[in-house]
Amino acid sequence: MEPAVRTEAEVARSAVLRGDLGPSTRWLASVHGADDPATLATAHAMRALRACADPASGRFASVEELAPLRGLGDDVERAIFACARDAVLACDLERLARYAALSADPDALVHAWVAIARGDGARAAAIAGASQSTADPADRIESTCLRALAAATTGDVRGARTLARRASRMARTEDLPQSQYLSNLVLARIRRLGGAPHLALRILDSLGHVAPAAWSERLAWELALAGRAPEGEGADATAWRQLYAACRAGDPDAYAEAADALRECARRWPARAADAEAALGLCDVRVDSATLSEPLRSFIEGVDHDVPGVVSGLCCGAGPVPSRVHTFVAPMGRGRRVAGLAAPLARAVAGVEHEPVRSGRTNEAISVLALAGPDGLGREALFERVYGFAFRQVSHGTLLRVLLHRMRKWLDGIGAVELVDGQVTLALERPLLIPDVRCEYSLEERVLRSLSRASHQSIRETAEQLGVPLRTAQEALQALREDGAVSERRAGRRVQYRVEDTTFSEPTRWNLGERPP
Repeated sequence: MEPAVRTEAEVARSAVLRGDLGPSTRWLASVHGADDPATLATAHAMRALRACADPASGRFASVEELAPLRGLGDDVERAIFACARDAVLACDLERLARYAALSADPDALVHAWVAIARGDGARAAAIAGASQSTADPADRIESTCLRALAAATTGDVRGARTLARRASRMARTEDLPQSQYLSNLVLARIRRLGGAPHLALRILDSLGHVAPAAWSERLAWELALAGRAPEGEGADATAWRQLYAACRAGDPDAYAEAADALRECARRWPARAADAEAALGLCDVRVDSATLSEPLRSFIEGVDHDVPGVVSGLCCGAGPVPSRVHTFVAPMGRGRRVAGLAAPLARAVAGVEHEPVRSGRTNEAISVLALAGPDGLGREALFERVYGFAFRQVSHGTLLRVLLHRMRKWLDGIGAVELVDGQVTLALERPLLIPDVRCEYSLEERVLRSLSRASHQSIRETAEQLGVPLRTAQEALQALREDGAVSERRAGRRVQYRVEDTTFSEPTRWNLGERPP
């Protein structure tokens, strides 16, 4: 490629990365008909970058088109990486691996994406780390994103969050739209894994308004795990939407169909299998908790009460009775937790009759006893788990007797609570499903998550949605404002509030250009 042509190509590439397709249109027209490998490879890369910005303005070269250029220099490596983006966005490991097989550079970032897809965080981190010194800002941002995903894969969520925040800031500073989409999508995933699905929703909502259609499947997957059924007609969006609908409708047949579709989506990108199996494990009471990985297994079995980050979005209770998690137990069985989202499904598959929602110590004590299994608990252990301090007969005997009386009254017609030789057991006549109050959000957290689900919502609307007095909601909101968790703005006579993220800066059409149709 002539030096002048190469210079023009670099200018055009830089413009495409910033959302300006004009220079690349002119450059592609000027090299039409060229047959030297460097020019052909650069043209393939340019069209792929254009396709990411606007599918109608470019296309991704196939593996077959790139194969004759294999091993012919850095221009070809860049073309392979650019065209492989289609497979990354489609979460198609098989196709991505075919692109990667064309690369002559074992440290090319395309190999890091293959490692991420396979769940090999160590391999991805090693490859991405070697690319941190690159002079190309887009590649440097991408390598930082890959390192963040790699850290999350190995369980280092704190390290992943640091890297994801760095990548987001770098992309904003460099003003690269595609890099902003990628880095903020990664940041949303890490926020959820860190137990902040409300921040993930805030990011994903903003990206959904500006990111081109090519990003829709990636966004749909993360949106579903952050707690909202995605729209769209893609396979991922459809599978998740059907799963949400089946859980809420209590339709076991529809659920089985949606679960199969979700597993098929995960099969194309194995690293997502953990997401799918965790979601299905938390939503289906028929799944044996022993088959699930930690920390989800300990949470479902009641050993831990903190919702694991991987499923934190599925436990975002909303409305006047925000039942994030329920405890399910069958006669003579050991209880297990299930997402509140899937409570109707649990009732359908296990034959549970609808029970009025109750809360407080009685509810908590029944959940504790259900999760303990048929052998129950000693009265001292039950008391300490419910009240949080040690039992003393002289001081707490009456309190325990009152608690047992209320439990028996609550369970009238369902089962009984028996106290024999200091051992308290639960004897059920039919399956039971009750909210587990130990997993509920505080009012401040409920307000925060309500705001994350509806951008620019007023506090009156929030109070109505949560079923709490306006003054109570205002007090919770004031605490959140003082912590910097929410911001306010005026819209005429209305004051609207929204969730804030200390790293994320909302992309807009003003700085990214109009979203392609």
